[in-house]
Amino acid sequence: MQVVWKEQKFKLREQQILECTLALLSDQHWQDVSVADIASVTGIGKGTIYKHFDCKDDIYAQLLLTGFATLLDNFQGIVDNVELSGMQQMHAIIICAFEFHRDDAVHSKIYLACKQDGFRDRLSDKFKQQLLSAETTLIELFSIPILKGVKEGAITAVIPLEVIILGMSATFEGAIMRIQNSRDAQEHSCPLQDQYIPLMADYMVSAMANGPVKINFLRDDSDE
Repeated sequence: MQVVWKEQKFKLREQQILECTLALLSDQHWQDVSVADIASVTGIGKGTIYKHFDCKDDIYAQLLLTGFATLLDNFQGIVDNVELSGMQQMHAIIICAFEFHRDDAVHSKIYLACKQDGFRDRLSDKFKQQLLSAETTLIELFSIPILKGVKEGAITAVIPLEVIILGMSATFEGAIMRIQNSRDAQEHSCPLQDQYIPLMADYMVSAMANGPVKINFLRDDSDE
């Protein structure tokens, strides 16, 4: 009974650390948050925090993994919808991922923080493995509609799958960075704000589609 109580107390304290970090990140840049800040707000000693996480980056990794779990569930639901074509599944997954980042500013901060040079090197082995496993699962899920699109003849199987995934990831990361930068700069009046996510999704999917891509140049009708 005593052991169970200690385990519950440990889990509750760990959850408190994570929730506090989320709250701090909602108002601060990820670089500005420190373990000392978390200790000060929670009233949990720094030494005790280090019993849960080896470093601040491990805390970020755990929060990122929580977001990944939600995305994985959403992606799986899209892939399981057999009524959608491969291209439709891809489009739906991309929209889902973009909207998740749009609606969760803190997750976007953590995602971009985890892309910084040296982040993986600072992680404990436990979180290195967990992140690698989660990212591998995400890639495997996204590969399913791509391969389905190839089978349906909608995608030309010329470029290796690994190259397609790499290009899509780079495009997605750049778009997320733009969304986050606009949010940080409080650019609420961007003329393409409502169109940006569907435009990026259309662009990413059309890049793999067979045949020429029709381009509608955006213009200001007031100039006519």
